[in-house]
Amino acid sequence: MFYTILDSKEECLGYYYDGGIHEQKPDTSKHYITWDYKHHHHQEGAQYLNLYCGGKPISAFCPPHLQREWEISQEKKKAFGNAISNSKVKIDDVCVYDLIPLWFLKENSQLRCEILQEIHNNHGKPKSYDFMLELEKLFGEIAENQLSVDLNAINDKRGQTMARNFIKRVRGKTTVKYNQFGTITGRLTVSSDSFPIMNVNHSFRSILKPNNDLFVEFDYNAAELRTLLALSEREQPQEDIHGWNIKNVFGRDMTREEAKKKIFAAIYNPNVKQDYYQVEKVLEKHYNSGKVTTPFDREIDCDDGHALNYILQSTTSDLVLERAIEINKLLQGKKSKIVFLIHDSFVLDLAQEERSLISEIKEIFSQTKFGDFLVNVSAGRDFGNMKEINI
Repeated sequence: MFYTILDSKEECLGYYYDGGIHEQKPDTSKHYITWDYKHHHHQEGAQYLNLYCGGKPISAFCPPHLQREWEISQEKKKAFGNAISNSKVKIDDVCVYDLIPLWFLKENSQLRCEILQEIHNNHGKPKSYDFMLELEKLFGEIAENQLSVDLNAINDKRGQTMARNFIKRVRGKTTVKYNQFGTITGRLTVSSDSFPIMNVNHSFRSILKPNNDLFVEFDYNAAELRTLLALSEREQPQEDIHGWNIKNVFGRDMTREEAKKKIFAAIYNPNVKQDYYQVEKVLEKHYNSGKVTTPFDREIDCDDGHALNYILQSTTSDLVLERAIEINKLLQGKKSKIVFLIHDSFVLDLAQEERSLISEIKEIFSQTKFGDFLVNVSAGRDFGNMKEINI
């Protein structure tokens, strides 16, 4: 029923089940439960218990009667890891299980399986499990893409301390590795060995070039406001929402920037009532007794002051991710790929011969479970020079 994967690399075929180490993948009709998703070793029907546990480490769920044994095993594992590091072996070039004694692999893997048994007995499958698994598949594909990073594109900025620090931070990092459990709302973070795509200063974005012909970015116009309208069961304006607010909410002349500041100040101020953005109605439905429950079945502990922000941030993030999953299915077998996601948008590395995909992708992205959201599309030869295009 339980098995472990000994190394995540594609060429490393090492699995523990039935009391032994095997090169053959486990038969998921017999052994279908393991700890976490490994992209190259996934099999349909496999279950991943860390998705039951919110991405927390397996050690957090070790039962008391196995705790000391687990600690000793981890100390041994660390010692083997230090020995490998001191030997100067390049870990990316070998399978880890070839460097560790067979007796320890069996001992540690058996212990992990016993912990998995305890976790499986005590944690129910979450409602959002299928969604989380689809995200792991998407992130696994994105992590396979090698970014084209040209640090020479910011040579003119190397005199700036911020630019030099940025170059040090990104040098050698050419893949994006997402963590769906990095925040309580489900907004994405990246791992420490990932290219830090979530917080690249706009003036440094030009270092990112497409591997195909063009970057195309798709993002929602005023995403969180549209989510609030959707949760308020209001129709979506098919125009810039801040311009729409000037005409239909405020009813007087002001700049777009003024309207943007004013509407956010209003919806997050409990003393201001809005006829159109029905904050109280949304809170009544999705917040109760210190807990937010989103339409994507996320449950988030919070106080009154953070409830609306968490509802909108989490729901909007999941809307983007849910649409990205569908778009990635469309792209299977094609040269064009989703290369990264940033909060309320995603970026496509587009092959010129597949440019007809843009309108289809825009349509899929706009068709959320809450109705059609207005989508902005930008394109450029590098990520620092993207210009809006009409589709």
